[in-house]
Amino acid sequence: MTKKEIPFVNMLYYGGDKIIGGDYCDANGYYNINNLKEIEEIEFSCIGYETLIVKKENIKDTIYLNSSEIVLNEIIITNSKKDNETHIGYNDFKKKFSISGSKGIECAVFIENTFNIEKKISSFLFKLEKKNKNRIAVRIHLYKKNDANEPSNELIDSDIIFYINKGSKGQFDVELSSYNLTLPLEGVFIGLEWLGTINDEGQFLNSNEWNNTQIEFNDELETPITYFRNRFKTGIWNDTRRLKKDLEKIIKFTNFPNASFGIMVADK
Repeated sequence: MTKKEIPFVNMLYYGGDKIIGGDYCDANGYYNINNLKEIEEIEFSCIGYETLIVKKENIKDTIYLNSSEIVLNEIIITNSKKDNETHIGYNDFKKKFSISGSKGIECAVFIENTFNIEKKISSFLFKLEKKNKNRIAVRIHLYKKNDANEPSNELIDSDIIFYINKGSKGQFDVELSSYNLTLPLEGVFIGLEWLGTINDEGQFLNSNEWNNTQIEFNDELETPITYFRNRFKTGIWNDTRRLKKDLEKIIKFTNFPNASFGIMVADK
């Protein structure tokens, strides 16, 4: 146990066996729970650490998580393509609309393995626009596909967090080669999780986060391969069928809406 602060730990609040809310620790590992009245237990979890469930009466000022002893790497955002990499996915698809996220919302897109062999993932590609003056913290996920074609088990064993600054716009290329991530034969879900708006000191800001950060969507695929969930409500994944139905009043779709995510994989 290192006793170092862990940034953006997930906290799920339980009343009985149901999730009744949740939040994150901030970038400095601090957390604040305003109302413990209806909470019976709190689950603390973070990629690279063992999950801990604590009963309300045992909550203390400091909570310790056991590390999986994963070394975290620096996140690098680059716009350069290397000669020994190949692109797959949908980030080059024509934009149909943009959609916003807020704290606790996660969006994941399935990317097929078209090579028939496993490949090393080099980077994550997506298009985004950041509008307000504050930074947004975002976490990257990589999930297996289950029998229902939904995201299932996490494939990343270390926490991959980066920040989106004021005025950021266009395609992001997040370097992942140092994490030794593999594109499975059956394909993979890659996703973004919105952690919240933070100040320069790493503390959360009580701001209206909707519309602050928007990711691009397309409608070029006949199948809904994009899934959303709210970690602090049911935590259940849903595809974009309902989103399409809700937006058809204002947007004419050719096919299903899907997030314009992609990945680069190493050729060797």
